[in-house]
Amino acid sequence: MFSGIDRALFWLIVATIAVEFLIASAPLTGSDAQNYHFTVPKLILERGSHPLFSITPSFLCGQHHSLILFGLALGSERLALGFIFLGGVLSAAVVARLSSIWATHRTVLIVTLMFLVTPVVFWQISNSGAPDIYMAFFLGAALLLLNQPDGHRHWQLLFVVGLLTGGVAGAKYSGAIIAVSLLIAVIWQFRRIGLAAAFVAGAVLGGISPYVRNFLWTGNPVFPFLSERLAPHLVSAYALRDLALNTGAAQHHPLLGLLPFELFARGTPGNLGFWDFFGPVVIALAPSILLAARNTRMWRIVLTVWLFSGAGLYFSSGLLRFLLPLYPLALACVAAGFECITERQWKFARSAALALFSFISVAGFGGLLVYAAKPIQAAIGLQTREAYLQENAQDYAAVQAINEALGGAGHQGNVFVFLRHLYYLRVPFISGDPANSFEADPARLDSADAWKRYFRARQITYVVRGARYPAALASTLTELERQGTLVPIEELQVKNLSGKRIDETVVTVPVVILKVMD
Repeated sequence: MFSGIDRALFWLIVATIAVEFLIASAPLTGSDAQNYHFTVPKLILERGSHPLFSITPSFLCGQHHSLILFGLALGSERLALGFIFLGGVLSAAVVARLSSIWATHRTVLIVTLMFLVTPVVFWQISNSGAPDIYMAFFLGAALLLLNQPDGHRHWQLLFVVGLLTGGVAGAKYSGAIIAVSLLIAVIWQFRRIGLAAAFVAGAVLGGISPYVRNFLWTGNPVFPFLSERLAPHLVSAYALRDLALNTGAAQHHPLLGLLPFELFARGTPGNLGFWDFFGPVVIALAPSILLAARNTRMWRIVLTVWLFSGAGLYFSSGLLRFLLPLYPLALACVAAGFECITERQWKFARSAALALFSFISVAGFGGLLVYAAKPIQAAIGLQTREAYLQENAQDYAAVQAINEALGGAGHQGNVFVFLRHLYYLRVPFISGDPANSFEADPARLDSADAWKRYFRARQITYVVRGARYPAALASTLTELERQGTLVPIEELQVKNLSGKRIDETVVTVPVVILKVMD
């Protein structure tokens, strides 16, 4: 029977999901979503599927981006965001089911609530516009299948587990590390070549498509990584450096940082935000997890996947948000640890754990309500879409100025822009940000003549800059202005959201439109 506390927890979970649904119903404002998660599917619908070398992270789009493509194809950005929200609900269900293996229903409710109010989670499933949350669902579903009684005797089941694991590996390159970790667990647990082969076959079938796509386009299945050796003619060193910094590949990963990373407790100095905050619950309950662990199939598989995946993600990246697919596993272990404390009647430890759970749940739900205030107003019509985007979408004012100035029926050719946030552009464009484009290569576009050839080849008729050009390209483009190849025809002043959205910093910036003269 459910007690009053259990019912209160259940309805708090329902309320949390409802709030997150409303946030997901607001217009898209996620920074990476405006850069590529939503921009690339939109361009596929407009121009067809082909490599976008002017948007560096376009090659990182995985299989789950097809949900965004499907939503946009049906004419609904809101539906595309709703598909991502659905992934969050499914992942919460996985947390509940995994936890129920080792815990009572009240503990299951507690950890499910903590999952939903964890900042990195509610950011992911509400309005980040990134479909990474589906990795958590597919991994959790694969583990639940492996826990079926006598399931290890059937190659068909291992093939399905492989298909689900392919859903993790095909989402993004970091998912391949998790897939390899699960393969290690399968080999160690079952020790049968046929079952391992069935798993691998399913994983390859379920997750290979983005790797094949990138190979056909570039000759490199993990493009743009390893491209300095496999496809150096397609990349720029400038953009690769920026990509390595953004993905953590360029960071130093000391061995002493591995344990806190594995326990979801190592942030990125100078870049803290929702994307890096899981909270202290896993590291605080880690001793109880060790006490609860048993030599059973599920424990062996969960701990193998958690530890091997965490180590691989740490040394390849070190960005805490890449641990999101492992978070349901960790919370299930936390639930088991709490039950172990309860069974041993360690009253002080149990009270401390309950206090921590309560604090995290209340603080997380309160933070969610604060985070939700603005998007909910837009979602329910208290604020217009235009006003909401003006206040909350980076570069939106600059983008609208470009749309109004160059969006007429008489405009032909492409517009060369130096913006990161591209989704709301309604004119044919090419990204010129050297940190976000392999085409805008300072090493190749090193003279006025090189720029002229590039403008002709890419049918660029206008260039739009802010107060100045990017430093890496400034000298040659300024020379084109002096020569009269680039002629300013209009300058607008707009109020633009600058930096991180959470900072709410609004600055007045110029939008200078230059015509390319033959």
